[in-house]
Order: sequence, then C-alpha cells, then structure tokens
Amino acid sequence: MWSVHYLLKDRNRLEKQLKKEKNMEKLSKEELSEMFLKMYKIRLFEETVEKLYFQGLIRGALHLYIGEEAVAVGACSAASKSDYAISTHRGHGHCIAKGGN
Repeated sequence: MWSVHYLLKDRNRLEKQLKKEKNMEKLSKEELSEMFLKMYKIRLFEETVEKLYFQGLIRGALHLYIGEEAVAVGACSAASKSDYAISTHRGHGHCIAKGGN
C-alpha cells in the first residue's frame, strides 16, 4: 500500500512541474539559433570522427552520437553553467553542447 502512496505523491509532484513548464516563456530566436548551431557543430564533429575512423586513423571502438544531437543540446541548455554533465560511451555531444571544443 505504501508504494501506491509514493506513486500518487510523485504524480502530484509531476503534475505541478508540468503546470510550471506550461507557463515558461518560449525560447527566443537567438536561443534557438544557438541551439541549432550547437547541434550542427556536434554533427560535424561526429561525421569527421567517422571519416577518420574508417581511414584507420582512430583505433578501438567508435560509438557515434549522430541522430542524438538534440538530446545533448537540450539537456545542457537546461542545465546551469556550473552543473556537471556525466555521460556514457557517447559523451562527445554532451562535451560540445556544454561548450567544449
């Protein structure tokens, strides 16, 4: 019975959060443009890495982030500058979205 209580509590918390998000301001054209440029930068990096890999210049396993660019950009855009980003074997996108070069 206690698990149902916690599920309902989480549902109430989630509903409150969704109401707050609906009232958030929309992103400006500048913010959207910056996000697009970050996604494009990630894609260019990944395509370059892929070419280098198939030329034999990068050894080992390669796990590309192609198609996932919006995930990193969205998550890192919502985070503050002082927040850490912890990723798995496809961390290139997060690093670039967080400002790495």
